[in-house]
Amino acid sequence: MKNKIPCSVIQDLLPNYIEQLTSEETSNEVKNHLDSCVECKKVYEDMTQGEEIILDSDQKEIDFLKKTKNKVKKTKLYSLLGAVGVIVAVFIFYQFIMSCPVERIYFDEIFINGNHKIEVSGTCISGGFKKMVVDEKQGILHLSFIGTRKSGLYSSNIFETYQSKEAIKEIWLDDLILWKDGVSISPETAKVYESYHSYIGDMSANIDTLATLDIGDLLGGTYTNELMTDKEPYEWMISSKLDLIESGYTKEEIEKKLTNYGYVIIAEIKNLSKVHFNYYYDNKKYTISVDKKDATDYAGEDIKVVGADIAKLEKLMQKTDLIYMVDASFLQKVQINQTVEFTIINDVANVKGLYIDALAGGRSFEEGFSLKHADVSVIEVGESAALTLYDSDIVGKLEAIKKITLVVTVQKADGLEYTVRKDVDYHYPKDSEYTLHLKEANGKYILE
Repeated sequence: MKNKIPCSVIQDLLPNYIEQLTSEETSNEVKNHLDSCVECKKVYEDMTQGEEIILDSDQKEIDFLKKTKNKVKKTKLYSLLGAVGVIVAVFIFYQFIMSCPVERIYFDEIFINGNHKIEVSGTCISGGFKKMVVDEKQGILHLSFIGTRKSGLYSSNIFETYQSKEAIKEIWLDDLILWKDGVSISPETAKVYESYHSYIGDMSANIDTLATLDIGDLLGGTYTNELMTDKEPYEWMISSKLDLIESGYTKEEIEKKLTNYGYVIIAEIKNLSKVHFNYYYDNKKYTISVDKKDATDYAGEDIKVVGADIAKLEKLMQKTDLIYMVDASFLQKVQINQTVEFTIINDVANVKGLYIDALAGGRSFEEGFSLKHADVSVIEVGESAALTLYDSDIVGKLEAIKKITLVVTVQKADGLEYTVRKDVDYHYPKDSEYTLHLKEANGKYILE
């Protein structure tokens, strides 16, 4: 079949046909021609194949540019988010997580439960409380409190417990001793103890001792010192230039205070045997002298032994009334309570309840039915009940107690009750945990 339109004309129209720029009638003619003309169809296929390759290449380039642009956008976005994340993380770290030593703590109580456990409660005044760190070596505990900014994560409340590996001998808060051998140590005593030195000839150390005692508050800060160290016994004379009537104290009160100062000064200077105080009162000169024997008699034991032991020094400071509570830099209040815990283990059959009481220091500690099942079922052999006595609850404190009387009432399954009493020797602060067994022998109940 012969084409009506010459091939040269069709081939001239192919570019417009391919671009769809020809009219509908012309497009139909070109299409009909291509269907019947092998030569023109081949030219068309060559032209359209090349166009498809070019278009596909362009599309890939466009897609690549789009992806690159999107990647750049994402990189910028991630970088921005990363920067914001770093800023937020740094803010959170510094605001809420960064650890720092606590500067001010108000302690409610530090309980020593037995020989191996302490419970600390209080408030972190300087911010939020994070954790308590304990460094334990041979029964000596060094406590450090780590704080952070107060937030929803960290409150200012402190309640921490610690179980020691060995029997507790001393407790320190950073570099301040709080407790030793059953005695709470005041900040005033700790400062005086730090001034302990061996030689009276060290005048700088002598002045440090006077400063820790705040003796200047009484002497007005104007006094002279004279050492008598040519031969033993060594002596020290402290002379006030002021008339102490201006202090507001009576002459008797001044003499008592100076005498008490003398006891402690002799305790804290190892080779000092005697101290003299010269002072004026109402325009008259007076002298008060205290020697090593006077101080030993007052303390009840060798004054030099007292000065070298902070727990014994604390007792001396309390006895002389030289301790008064001050606002230490990070410690406002410390109450350390020794406890005694009694555990009663039941070794008797058909018991429904154990009622424990203790008599100590002139008072009774009733615990009710310390061991009784809610369903009133029989208490099994091996079950136990406990009673804890707190130092702060006892008249005269545990230190003054030599004997504790346990009273255990046994309620049998048949409703009958029996009472068992046992006196326990107590040695403060060594004895802190007792375990006794309730037994039945020859129709009687005993504690052993």
